[in-house]
Amino acid sequence: MKTISRKLTALQLACAVLVVATLYTLMNRQLSQRMTENFMAHGDVVVAALAKSVEPALVGRDLT
Repeated sequence: MKTISRKLTALQLACAVLVVATLYTLMNRQLSQRMTENFMAHGDVVVAALAKSVEPALVGRDLT
């Protein structure tokens, strides 16, 4: 009886580890995707701001 109990406990533990690993992978993937999207959005804002200040200087040949 103890061996069956031990096997069931080991099986439940293995299932729990599998569920935790799956959830961790999914959460990590979503977090990485959000961080990439935020980085790209912030980069677009920075590029637009730089373009607004650099373009007039290039047109007016004001390199200072």
